[in-house]
Amino acid sequence: MKNNILIYFICIFILIFSFINKAISQELQINATEIQSLEKGDKIIARNGVEIKDPKGIVINADKAEYDKISSVIIVENNVEIIDIINKNILTTNEAVYFLNKDTIISKNETTIKVSEKYTINTSDIIYDRKSKEIYSENKTIVQDSNNNTLSTNNFSLSMKNKILEGKIVNLIDNEQNEYDIGIVKLNMETDEIVGKDLSIQFNKKYFSKNNEPRLKAKSIIIEEENTFFKKGIFTTCKKRKDKCPPWKIAAEEIRHDKNKKTINYKNAWLKIYDKPFLYFPKFFHPDPTVKRQSGFLIPTFSSSNNLGNYLAVPYFYAISDNKDLT
Repeated sequence: MKNNILIYFICIFILIFSFINKAISQELQINATEIQSLEKGDKIIARNGVEIKDPKGIVINADKAEYDKISSVIIVENNVEIIDIINKNILTTNEAVYFLNKDTIISKNETTIKVSEKYTINTSDIIYDRKSKEIYSENKTIVQDSNNNTLSTNNFSLSMKNKILEGKIVNLIDNEQNEYDIGIVKLNMETDEIVGKDLSIQFNKKYFSKNNEPRLKAKSIIIEEENTFFKKGIFTTCKKRKDKCPPWKIAAEEIRHDKNKKTINYKNAWLKIYDKPFLYFPKFFHPDPTVKRQSGFLIPTFSSSNNLGNYLAVPYFYAISDNKDLT
């Protein structure tokens, strides 16, 4: 009988000890040079070298913090850095509010988010919802990657589950200084793939003749590491005109830019002269503008002369050898 009672008390002691340890492990840790307790311990103010550790995987560094135990809210100010260990994101701002019960952070004013060490998001007034695993803002946002591509939008949402960033009315400038205006964009921050709808591109003029204004419009785009795909694309290098109808353009069901082979491939393409179908190509390709010497069709040109009048040329460049060629 005594042994049973002893075992009973030992079990109760183990349960109480385990509960106390669990409760302690779930408490916030607040470290600072100066800590002040107010309102019978319900409010804590910390200053200078503040470090707050939340067992849910959040570490906050700041110059000042105010913790309200009743409302379970932490306000941090000045040189704020919030590290989300679980989702591998780092947020820096000058003021933020952390709602512990909701597991949500709201930043004030300018905010920078580093995502998986590959992307940097510069925005303001974000909502960082760890329960729904979403980050979003309705303010101007600039996203930069490690390859010097820059994406700008007036609002964004980022899913922390699949690392997909979505934006509307997007301006993208790639590392070749080509400028994309895209209606809707989804950026996969794991694979670096971009999917977009309703776009126009102004290509960098340095690869084209002086009088050209190279541009492309398409219904959709997919940008991958090795290829870029355009659906229902229209390409021309003609100068912009008031009537918006270029002298020539190539309209294709699909355009693919092979970045490894440096070729632009067309599927079911029509060469149009003043918007009238002129020549059909089931398949057609030419070197991309960065190529200096490679056999293949060159970009069409539309010109005029006193002898010939208006004429269209679709030149073919033949690289005979390293020092010989024929057009």
